[in-house]
Formats: sequence, structure tokens, C-alpha cells
Amino acid sequence: MRRIVNLTLVLALLAMVAVSCGDDEPSGPVKIGLALELSGPGAASGPLVEEGIRAAFAEVGNEVEGRELTVIVEDTASDPAVSLDKVRKLVESDNVDLILGPIFSNAAQGTAPYLAEQKVPNISIYQHPADITKDPYIYAAGGTLKDATFVLGQYIYDELGYRSITTLGIDYVAGWDFVGGVVQGFEDRGGELVQQQWHPFGTFDFAPFLTTLEDADAIVLWPLSDAAPVLLRQLQEFGVDMPVVAAWAGGAVDEALLGEMGDTAVGVHSVSYYAPLIDTQANREWLDSFKAQTGVDPLGDAHFLGYRTGQLVIEALKVSGGSTDPDELSEAIQGVELDTPAGRFSFDDSRFGRQSFYIIRVGKVGDEYRHVPIKEIPDVYFGY
Repeated sequence: MRRIVNLTLVLALLAMVAVSCGDDEPSGPVKIGLALELSGPGAASGPLVEEGIRAAFAEVGNEVEGRELTVIVEDTASDPAVSLDKVRKLVESDNVDLILGPIFSNAAQGTAPYLAEQKVPNISIYQHPADITKDPYIYAAGGTLKDATFVLGQYIYDELGYRSITTLGIDYVAGWDFVGGVVQGFEDRGGELVQQQWHPFGTFDFAPFLTTLEDADAIVLWPLSDAAPVLLRQLQEFGVDMPVVAAWAGGAVDEALLGEMGDTAVGVHSVSYYAPLIDTQANREWLDSFKAQTGVDPLGDAHFLGYRTGQLVIEALKVSGGSTDPDELSEAIQGVELDTPAGRFSFDDSRFGRQSFYIIRVGKVGDEYRHVPIKEIPDVYFGY
């Protein structure tokens, strides 16, 4: 009898071990927090980014490795303090496994230390300052703020022939670095910076800056989307005839706002991650796929970046076998490589994205105002 009892106990223990091991397998939904600027000055991009992310998830039936992809969206209202509050809510109340966003650099700088402390992997969408990845678990897919604009500064010297520039940008970290990257690349080639001016958030009357504007071969500007149409119109009203360079297309000549800007934007050179008019088979196929998923054509880089961020999540979960353990998921994100509609993408050892950038010019194509890609600059990452 004792042997039978002992055998029963052994079998029960083995069953408990089996159940325990089974509990370690990834299960349940993957909770993905989106901390996006859906209102305020950043509202031109946030909703499009969300639409792009959802389109990528829809392509895989909102499921990876047998786990449902559950999206929880919070509006950061384009405000750093609100961003941190919303990120805390996603982590502490919603128990998300991963956070995408926020878009604004000052907001991302404020949330990164908290997310690292909580061991919640974070994939940014746009560029951020070069110190953003000093905190672990933070992946700056967009690269640094200065990377793309540095190559734009070189381009306008080498290929547009400008030898002097004056600048006007918004007075915060993204403005400093976007404009600063152009200046750095331009001066690297031997160009002259004649003047720099900075305007605060909420500026919609640029007269005080335009009346003191000094002449140069071109003006380099970077406002935010809601103020950009006003600035371009006032440049014409004040008779400024210098060619216009937008330090970064997003926030200055967003493709979604080109219809409102009209002819005032035509001829503006800039740089971007993506333009729907990229003439490759991969991009044409994606355009068809995206419209089939969403019912709309992608607009500029916001839709594309949202989609690419969704791809990163999907591929990382495939590599991790569906695991959302912070260290396993973080390691999986690091190793993802993608062939995107805009070229190859991967992370470098500093957790910054390496990717192509495109020099663009705003033009009128038929009856529409569009970003016309002029030159691809592949595999960009300098770490500025």
C-alpha cells in the first residue's frame, strides 16, 4: 500500500511540474500601449501613425505566435507632463508589455527613464536626441534628430549651390537639433551661417522675426505643423524671396497639409523618411496593400512610420516566440531587420535605427501638391 501511495504522490508532483512549465509559455494578449500626440501641435502626425500601426497589425490578423495584439491608445496632447502621466497609466493600470511613442522629443526624454526603471521596452517612432538610448529598453527607430538634417545641409551646399543660410526654428529640443543638423552639415562643407532666430511654441505671427531677417542664399526653417502654413504665407507677404529649405518635412511641409499650403510650399526642399511617390516595386505594392487595409492612400512619412513600427513589433514577437519578457523582447527588437517600402532598416549597437532618408521637393503633380523624392541617401546613422 505504501508503494502505491508513494507512486501516486510522484505522479501528482510530476503533474504539478508539467502545469507549472505550461504556465511559463507565452499566453494571453500582447498589450501594446500607444502614447501618441492626437491633439495639440503634434496632432497632424499622431492619428496617421496610429492608423499605420493598426494597418500592419491587420495584415497578420492582429495575432502573432498565437497571441492577440491588443492596442491601448492614450493621447499625450503634445505635452511632456501629460505624456509621462499617460505612460504611467499604460504601465501601472493597463499593464502593457510594450510602449510605442511618444513622438515629441522632449516628451520621450521625460518618459525614457521611467520606462527603463519599469523595464518596459519602448520603440520610438520619429527621431530623438542622441542621448535618448542611454536608458536601457529604449529603441530609437527614427535615429537621431540631426542625422537626416545633416545630410540635407550637405545636399543644399553640394547640389543646390547655396553658400549662406539664415535660420528660423521653434525654440525646443527638436527645433534646435533639426535646424542644428542642417547648419552642421552645411558648415561642414564650408557654408556660412548668417543668422539664427528661435520662436516659441504657439507663435502664429512671425512678423517680429521676418522684419529682422538677414539676407542669405536660402532660409532654413522648422516650425510645427499648425503654424507652418502661416509662416509660409507670411514669407510671401513680407516679400522674402530667398529659397526655402524645411529642416525636416514633418512639422514644416507635412504632406497631409500641402493642400492647405498650396503654391506657398512649391519648391521647398526638405528631407524625409518616405514619400509615396518613391518609384520602386516594393513601394507600389505597399501602396496597394495599405489602401486595401485602410481605404485611404498613405500620406507622407506618418503613415509609413506607423506601419514600419507595427512591423518591428510583429517581427520582434516572432523572434521571441511570442514572449513579452522584457529582456527577451528587448533582445528580439535589437535583432530585427526589415525590408521596407523605403529601403532596409536595422538597429545599430546603440539601439538607433539605420535607414534611408530621401531628399524631397514639394511640387504640383496634376492637381495635387506632393512630396517629390529627388535622392535616396541609404544607411544613414552618424549618432549626432
